[in-house]
This record gives sequence, C-alpha cells and structure tokens, in this order.
Amino acid sequence: MKDIDFLKKGIFAYQGIYDNKNVYENTLEAFKVAIKRRNNIYFEVIETKDHKFVVCKNDVFERIHNSKDKVEDMTYDELCYVSFYHIPLLEEVLELINGKVGIMIDPKVHTKHKNLFELLDNYNGKFAIISVNPKIINSIKNHELSNYKDILLKEDDIYYGEVLYYALRDGFKIEEILINISYFKVEKYITYLIVNKKEFILKLIFLYLLNISEQLWNYVKIKEVHILIWNI
Repeated sequence: MKDIDFLKKGIFAYQGIYDNKNVYENTLEAFKVAIKRRNNIYFEVIETKDHKFVVCKNDVFERIHNSKDKVEDMTYDELCYVSFYHIPLLEEVLELINGKVGIMIDPKVHTKHKNLFELLDNYNGKFAIISVNPKIINSIKNHELSNYKDILLKEDDIYYGEVLYYALRDGFKIEEILINISYFKVEKYITYLIVNKKEFILKLIFLYLLNISEQLWNYVKIKEVHILIWNI
C-alpha cells in the first residue's frame, strides 16, 4: 500500500551529499545538503551489537577511521566513543527527512527485523526497502501480511473491504489473509469487493483460469510424453 512512484523520479544521493572531509557520509549534515537540493536519499541501516539501528556502512571504521572495527560488533555507545563524528540512529534520520524527499533503505539487520519494520510503519514519508537478503524479504512480506490480518481482525467497518483489496493486489493469497476472520466479516468484505471492485475481481478470475489452463496444459503434455514412451 506504500506509494513507491518516487523511485522513478529524481536523483538519489547515496549516503547523502558529502566529501568525507568537511561533511561525512551518512551524517545528518550530508542528508541536509541532499534535502536542500531536493535529492532523494539512499542509505544502509546496520544493527549494532545492542540492537540499535544506525545509518552507516558496516566498514565505515576501516575506510575512514583506520580501524578494523565493524559496526555490527559494537554497541552504540562504543560506536559513538570511537567515531570522531556523529553516526546517527535511524530515528534521527527519519525525523530529519520527515517526508521532504523520498528514501530508499538497504537494511543490514540480523535479528530485530520486526522492530525495524514497526519503526518504519510510523514514518509518514515515502520510502522503499531494497535487499538481496531473502530473510529480510520474507520478513517484510510476513510483517505486511500480519498488518493486513490485524486490521481485518480488529475492525468490522465495511471500509476494510479496501484493506482486503490492497492485500490481494499486493499478491497475498486470500486464504492467508482471511484465516481466523469470522464468516460474517468475510462475507461483508467479499460483497464489498464484488460491488465496488468488479474489474479487479474479473482480473483475479482471469488470472486464476489462466493458471489452471497452464497447469492443465502441462498435465496434457506430460501425459503425451508418457503415451509416446509407452508406444515406443
């Protein structure tokens, strides 16, 4: 349900705009310059040893501080003590940007995925998460599914038929979303979709029939192969 059209527009300033002399990468100052130039911002988030989310790269001490320390092996207090400039927490960066520009986040988080996503849930600006880590991608999907289900479980207003619509549009299976939802609520949500989202329902039916057709065609081809082998 997040608006990610901003990814197609404008320039992304990776780690802000900096020179690592007067202004350092991934600092509030670097992000302020990017915001002033109306650039979107792309940064990484590292989880420290004491499970704080900081905006920096894991090898920042090796490259800039001439040290072999890794951010993920340090507590946030240790990190602040060693660094000669302020390395901000994710909360500080989100508060600074506050929707002024779009942001793209690459999380390098090992354990507290849910904590990170809950933090981002409360951010009102435009953002996207990018990752090559399948654990993080699965965590995002499970977190979003959980959010949809929580809303549908707690609310009985017909408006929440829209929630079901967006969940289906985002690729979740209807049986995943409606598990443990009362029959009465399910009936209202489905009725809402049929009345107000006819084109979407027809598209779902078409895709379902297309999938069935492909499965049937594959089954026929397999049977043909079996027949040919038998005849040989």
